[in-house]
Amino acid sequence: MKRIPLIFGVLLIFASVFFVWASNKQINDTRTVTVNYAEDSWKVSAYYDRNQTILFDFVPAKDWSQATDPGSNTIPFPHKFVEVNLTAPNGEYTLFVVTLIWDPEDPDWKYKPPSVFNISVIPPISGITIPELEEVSPGGETVSAIGGVTTQRGYYTGEIVAMLGPGSPPVWIALRTIEKSTGYPYAYMFPVGIGTFLCGAVLTSWGLLGADEPTRHKRRVKTKKQFIRKKGIRKGLSA
Repeated sequence: MKRIPLIFGVLLIFASVFFVWASNKQINDTRTVTVNYAEDSWKVSAYYDRNQTILFDFVPAKDWSQATDPGSNTIPFPHKFVEVNLTAPNGEYTLFVVTLIWDPEDPDWKYKPPSVFNISVIPPISGITIPELEEVSPGGETVSAIGGVTTQRGYYTGEIVAMLGPGSPPVWIALRTIEKSTGYPYAYMFPVGIGTFLCGAVLTSWGLLGADEPTRHKRRVKTKKQFIRKKGIRKGLSA
């Protein structure tokens, strides 16, 4: 048995198990994808299948800050309400109300883009479902996005139908969706693991089946006492 090849072979086999295990590791990826968009337009349409996530997004025009509500106890910032209809292929629609706000402490706030303060959905909800809501009160409910999950197949339309004061169309408007995918970023380690296993198997077999290593015997060194004793014996014999 050859010990060194055997040890290296066993180590390589253990390493190959790790490589093969790592190659099967999954990573789930979620990304937002634009299905269709338009520039300087109030509405946009895109085709969706049933049970597909639909999201409406827009970039306000610069002049939207020229006509705002100065603020109240409820919303103590300059703000603007924007109404958005999400219309299904059969003509049914769901109304969302987006509250945009500007920072009054910024001296140039009228030239800065706003941020979203709140998004509400107003019943009835038609053409989509909103999984995060168990029920909707008559006055509406706060939601995290303009959209939901489609219940029909066909072209959906997102449209800004009203807002406070005049203004130019949005700079950019889009209908989007969420795509989920599963990846194997370490798949390249599988062939590495197989190759490592084969090398380990060969070395292990060689170590187990190879000829035994010759045993090295240490040369016996005579001590001074042994040398004197033997010398004395020889003298006695010669006498």
